Amino acid sequence: MADIKECRRKIDKIDSEISRLLDARRDILEDVAHYKKKNNIPVFDENREQEIFNKININDAMVFRAILDASKEFQEAIIKAGTFGLISEKPIRSLSPLVHSFWGDYEYRLCPTKREKLGEILKDLSYDGFNVTMPYKELVFSMCQQHSPECFALGNVNTIKRELDGTLTGYNTDYFGFKYILEKNKIDVLGKKVVILGTGGAAKTCEAVCKDLGAANIYLVSRTGPINYENPDDYRDVEVLVNCTPVGMYPSNKEMPIDISNFDKLEAVVDIIYNPYRTKLILAAEERGLKTATGLEMLVAQAGKSAEIFCRGSIEDGDIEDVIDKVLGKVLNRCLIGMPGAGKSFMGRRIANVHQLPFIDTDAIFEQRFGQSPADYIDEFGEDRFRIMESNIYEEVAKESGQVIACGGGVVEVPENLEFLRQNGVIIWVKRDLDKLSTDGRPISEGKGIDALYKERAELYESWSDFDINNNVAFKKSVLVINGPNMNLLGTREPEIYGTKTYNELVADIESKAEELDMSIEVFQSNYEGEILEKIQESNHFYDGIIINGAGYSYTSVAILDALRALSIPVIEVHLSDIENREEYRRESLFAEVAQNSISGEGFDGYFRAMEELNG
Repeated sequence: MADIKECRRKIDKIDSEISRLLDARRDILEDVAHYKKKNNIPVFDENREQEIFNKININDAMVFRAILDASKEFQEAIIKAGTFGLISEKPIRSLSPLVHSFWGDYEYRLCPTKREKLGEILKDLSYDGFNVTMPYKELVFSMCQQHSPECFALGNVNTIKRELDGTLTGYNTDYFGFKYILEKNKIDVLGKKVVILGTGGAAKTCEAVCKDLGAANIYLVSRTGPINYENPDDYRDVEVLVNCTPVGMYPSNKEMPIDISNFDKLEAVVDIIYNPYRTKLILAAEERGLKTATGLEMLVAQAGKSAEIFCRGSIEDGDIEDVIDKVLGKVLNRCLIGMPGAGKSFMGRRIANVHQLPFIDTDAIFEQRFGQSPADYIDEFGEDRFRIMESNIYEEVAKESGQVIACGGGVVEVPENLEFLRQNGVIIWVKRDLDKLSTDGRPISEGKGIDALYKERAELYESWSDFDINNNVAFKKSVLVINGPNMNLLGTREPEIYGTKTYNELVADIESKAEELDMSIEVFQSNYEGEILEKIQESNHFYDGIIINGAGYSYTSVAILDALRALSIPVIEVHLSDIENREEYRRESLFAEVAQNSISGEGFDGYFRAMEELNG
């Protein structure tokens, strides 16, 4: 009689493949739905449905009926919800598709368009509307047949809706978005002196809002006009400063359009740039304790207003705040700081797993880049040189968004690192009792002592962090066991070498050992190199270590070796037989290069020893 656990594992594997194929089918159905919409083809095609049923096994009819019914509903939802696009002059890196995904079920595409093709895309009936970025906001004004009142006042359009008769109506939702962030952040311009950096369409929109809200004086700063960047003393009494230039935008995050240190009357700073979340200008304002408002909040608000127009619905301030929180949940980095050995990498992987975000270990990046661990580098070149090299890594990785970043214990030793981490992230202090911290392999902890080092850094950890988490509780280590080709034949394949125990027994014994160690374990086996590669590539975010028996691939697969090289988690290699006493071509494993230990010739016990080592 078949083992029930093994039967269930086989079913789980088949179910996983079915799920993958259904996802692939839905991807194709999206293209089908858009084609039908563009060409006005009905969703239901009786002949096509009958053709499908003619090909299937009659026993599967009920399953396919459910799939086809779900397919029709899926296509109808896409067609009904509509398709919208963001028109830009060049390909851009935009958060708009993410933001709009929270506002409605419609499809939202990026549409980089050359000027001469602008009229053509506006006439494309497969699109129900558009958002428009610079430099096209003024140009599309004349291409719309109707306009909302604010468009005439501003002279530009950033949102277009296709009406039922095919005509285009232009709107400007930037006005709404800017007004929203002033009110949300309690930035009052009534009777105030407002200085706006920039003179383009965005600056004019912000000027119109400030004028309508009763600003006493509004000045637009340009590079060459009478009020420019060379004579800041002429407007140093500014009370509200608004940046409508691209200075400070990714990837030029370190730039700032103007120095605000001498603006003594300054009360608030607004920057409509949304990448990074906090520009250098916003960070400078926060350091002075000024009120601030960011471009990401404005982006969400104006997108919500666009969605209201697209879907003929209505939005409330609470809806906007809810979407802002959801977007920040996707784009903000979670930067973990704390003492060496506090478990930043351990906690980081769990946070990344929960939120489905990439995990970055800066110590691992350092070792990959310079070929030495931080400890070895400090021993050879000293701490000062290490801090410079480490800080360059923080500057680079923190520019990106939507990551979990485990920082080195000494990140707080370099003040500039705070700016790097805060531009796109929240900072989390991982706390752990000092008596639980190990000094092994940590030269600074060994040299100064845990207590002295903590006294040096505790105030910095406290002042840098937005909140803290406790890592004194016991968490299970999570380990992935990967078995390569032909391992499923254990017990029948060369038993004089590999033993008579079956693969099912191996899995059962590994799971039993995991229970003994209070370890979370997953055992994966495949005869296909590509499947093993994919499993390794995803493992960085979900596991604390890998045990791999690559079997025949151990001696041939450079691809698997490269995938293992890219990991920031420890790898232990296991072989059932003693490969040093096997055939010559088996005596050197490629994977030994990246493994922290290679265990061979111990049979099943080799797996158990590897598990104990990773659990230590």
